[in-house]
Amino acid sequence: MTAACVITNLFRFTAGHLFYTQLISQQIELSRQKNTSDIFQGIIKIVIWIEINYIEKLWEVLTANKGYAILLTCLAEERSVYKYINNTKLNIPRILRDLRNQGVIIIENNRYEFLDPLFAIGSKIN
Repeated sequence: MTAACVITNLFRFTAGHLFYTQLISQQIELSRQKNTSDIFQGIIKIVIWIEINYIEKLWEVLTANKGYAILLTCLAEERSVYKYINNTKLNIPRILRDLRNQGVIIIENNRYEFLDPLFAIGSKIN
């Protein structure tokens, strides 16, 4: 994998998240020094392992609210929020606004996505 490709994948994955960009860059350099092949995917696994406590705690705190839990599960499974909970009495726009205000989700390409790329992966695990 070329350096340009690694950098492109890094920024595509982190979406410019400063801490993760630094953490992954550090792991890439450590792997480069060890001549590790398939650097990027291996690095993502390492970084998730490093951050798993944070990811699990954030998931636990957010999903204590039933509405948040349903909506975050839909996002994690990449299902339509409105189709899945169409028959519930949840105030979906309010929950979406709250999660956006907390910096958990953003609107990207006319859809809701997790702002934190590691939390997006970790939420699929949870």
